[in-house]
Amino acid sequence: MVLSFPTGLLKNARLALCLILLMLSGIAVHAQNPAGEALRLSSFTAQPGPIRLTDVTSSVDLFIPVSSMVALRGARISLRYTHSIALRRERSFLLVRLNDITVAQIPVDPAQPGGVARFSVPDDLWQPGFNRLTIGVIQHYTDRCEDNLSPELWTELDLHESRLQFDLIAHTEQPTLSDLGAAFGPGIGAFGQVTVLSFAGADEINAAALPLVAQALALRRRFMPLTVDHIVWPEAQYPASATDPLVIVGTAEKIAELTGEPAPAVDGPHLAISRTPPVRDERGRLVRPARLQLLVTGRDAAEVIEAARTLALMDDAFNPVASSTVVDRRQRPAAVSPLSRLVLQPERSYTFGDLGFPTQTLKGFGSQRVGVDVRLPADFYTHDSAQVELLLDLAYGAGMGPGSVMNVFLNGNFVHGRLLDEAHGATFNRYRIVLPARRFVPGRNKIDFELTLRPETVPGECAGLDGRHLVAQILDTSSLTLPAFGAASSQPNLRLLGSTGFPFSSEYADTRFDLFIDHPVQTGAALTLIGRIAQASGAPHDGWRLHTGLENIDRSTRSIVLAPISALPEALFADSSVAFGRALRWPYTAINDTRTAGEAQRDSFSAWLIQQLGLQATPKPAAPFQDMLQGHVEQVSGLGPLGGLVLLANPLAKPGAAVLVVTAEDAERLDERVNALVQPQVWSQLDGSVLLWQNADSPVISAQVVDRFEMGTGSNWLLLRLWLSNKPWYWLALVLVGALLLALAINAWLKRRQHGMHR
Repeated sequence: MVLSFPTGLLKNARLALCLILLMLSGIAVHAQNPAGEALRLSSFTAQPGPIRLTDVTSSVDLFIPVSSMVALRGARISLRYTHSIALRRERSFLLVRLNDITVAQIPVDPAQPGGVARFSVPDDLWQPGFNRLTIGVIQHYTDRCEDNLSPELWTELDLHESRLQFDLIAHTEQPTLSDLGAAFGPGIGAFGQVTVLSFAGADEINAAALPLVAQALALRRRFMPLTVDHIVWPEAQYPASATDPLVIVGTAEKIAELTGEPAPAVDGPHLAISRTPPVRDERGRLVRPARLQLLVTGRDAAEVIEAARTLALMDDAFNPVASSTVVDRRQRPAAVSPLSRLVLQPERSYTFGDLGFPTQTLKGFGSQRVGVDVRLPADFYTHDSAQVELLLDLAYGAGMGPGSVMNVFLNGNFVHGRLLDEAHGATFNRYRIVLPARRFVPGRNKIDFELTLRPETVPGECAGLDGRHLVAQILDTSSLTLPAFGAASSQPNLRLLGSTGFPFSSEYADTRFDLFIDHPVQTGAALTLIGRIAQASGAPHDGWRLHTGLENIDRSTRSIVLAPISALPEALFADSSVAFGRALRWPYTAINDTRTAGEAQRDSFSAWLIQQLGLQATPKPAAPFQDMLQGHVEQVSGLGPLGGLVLLANPLAKPGAAVLVVTAEDAERLDERVNALVQPQVWSQLDGSVLLWQNADSPVISAQVVDRFEMGTGSNWLLLRLWLSNKPWYWLALVLVGALLLALAINAWLKRRQHGMHR
C-alpha cells in the first residue's frame, strides 16, 4: 500500500494526524518511528541536488548495496517529490521498481504539486549485492497533439529528504575467507570500522604488514571509508567489549600468548577467519560479545608480511574456506605493481571491451548517453601535438529524422559531433575520431557518447511517430589508440591526490612510501589514511612503511607526516609559504597571485639541455615573473578545531621529493580529523595545495599556493618540457641563445669561406 501526502495537506492536517497517533498509539507510533536504521536516498547517487525527470517518460536508477552478511527486513521508503501543475491527474503517476519489480505506483495531483509518498518494500525482493531501485515517471499534460519534449513535462525528486528505513538481521553462520568482501564491502550491514591488534616489539611486522592489512580491508570497502583502530598488546588490553571485527597481525607464537591457547598450527603465511562466540559470566552477563575475527599470521615476520600481502591481493571468491596457507607466489614481471593493470600504457591500442565497455544498444526516442572509462597514469604527461585516436564501430537503424545526432564528450567537454542522417540507416566500421591528448587529464577520464534519436516527420495535424523503432549501437570492438607519453607531474595537486592517490601511488613495485607518526597512538589514524589512499589508487602497494618517530624524514622521497602541530619540525617548512608549528604561516589571497600556478602546459626540451645549460630537473620554487605578487603572514595562533593538510616539496630530502603533512592541535583531535578527512564529503573536496577541515558537515577551506615543484621518473625529455612549460620565460632565452649561436656559427663559416676564396 502506498500512502501519499501532499505537502499542503501535511501542514493543515497536523492536528488530525496527532489525534490519530494517540488513538492508534501501539501501531501508528511503530509505523512512524520504526526501530532500525534510516539512510537518505541521496547517499546512493553521485548527482548533487534534486533530480529532474522530464519528457513523457523518464527514470533514474539508484543502486543500493546490501551485504550478504545480513538480511534486510521491513524496508520502508519515504519519497519526497514535486511536479508540474500542468500534468493531467488521470494520466500521470510515479512508478517505483526494485530489481525490475514494481513496488509502488504514486498518482500525482496538479492541485497539490508537492508530496511525500510512503510505501513498503517486500523483504524477498532484496538480494545480496547491488539492488537497482528505479524511480520513474509517466506524465502527460494533454490528451491529443502532445509534444513529448514539452517543458511542462517535469517531476523533481528530492532524494536528500527521501529516506530508506529498514531493520537488519545478522547471519550467524561461521564465515569463510570468501565472506571478506561482504563483511567489509560497501553494502548495508557491512563493517565500516575495524580494530587491528599487533604486538609490541614486532617492529618489522608493524612497519610493513599493517599498511598492507589496512589497504586490503579498505579496498574491499571500495568507495566507502574504513576507520581503523589500533591497539598494541600487551601495552593495551584485549578489546573485550567491542563488536567491530578484530584483525590480529602477528606470529603464531605471539597469538598464543594473547589468547592463552596453543599456538595455531601454521606452516607458512596463514590467513584464518572465524566468528568468536559470546562469553558470559556466571550471572549470565555478557562479558565478550560475538565478533568476526581475522588472523594474519605465520612462523616469523617474513611470513606474516607475506600473509598480509596475500590478503591484499587475493580474490575472495576463490577461497570458500575458513583458513588458507600460502605455499608460493609468483609475479611476472616483478618490477610492476598491481596498479599497472588498471592504467593504460603508451603507444598501445585497446578495444572498448578491454576497457569494460560491452556493446551498447540504444533504443527509442530521445537522448541517451553511454560512456567508456579511460584511466591514464596519475603522472601522465605528453606534448601538445599528441593525439588520441578513436576508431568507432557504430551502426544505426532506418527511420532517423531531423535532429538525430551523435555528440562525443571528453570529461564533459564537447569534442566531436556526427549527424545521423541516412534515411535507411548506416554502419560505420572504424569511424575515426581524433582527440587532442592535452584534453585528457592524469588519472580517470571518461568519453561519453550522447545519441539523440528522433523519428521522421510526418505531415498532418497531430501526426507523428512515437520513435519506438529507432535503434543505434556502439560495438565493443571499437578501439582507442594512445600516443607516446611520459611520467611527469606538476605539484602540489591535492585534487590529483584525492582522485588517484598520487604521489602516493605508483605502477612500479620498488617505489617506497613512508608514513611518519610522532607517537604509536596515531597508528590507527595512519592506517585509516593509508587505506583511503589505496581506495583512491584502486590497488594495493607493497612499498608502504610505517615509522614511529620523525627522525628519518630526510631519507624519504615520498612521505606523509602525521603528527600534532607541536611535534612538527620547523625545517620541514623552510622553503614553503605555508607552515604549521609554533607559528603558523599563511599565504593570504590578497598578497598572492596564483594565476600562473596552474596545470603544466605540455611542451619543452630534453635532458641534454638541462645538463648543458646547468639547469635543475626539479627547480627551486621561484616567481614565474619578476614582479609577480607573492607573500605570506607568519603569526602565533593555532588551528583550533580544524585539521590541516599541505602537500609540499620536502626541503630535507633530495630534489623532487614530496611530503604530505597532516596535523591538528593535539593527538586526540588529530585522530578525529583524520576520520573526518576520509569521509566522501571531505575527501571529494581535496583541491589546491592546502586544506583545512573540521568534519563532514562543516565547510572545507582549500587554497592554492605559488610554491611549485615537478616530479617525474619516466623521461627527462618530458620532465624538462613540463618544467619549461611552467616557466615559459626560459623559452625566449633559449631561443635567443640558439639564434645567437647559429648567427655566430654562420658568420664564422662565411668568414672562413671568404678568406679561403681570397687565398
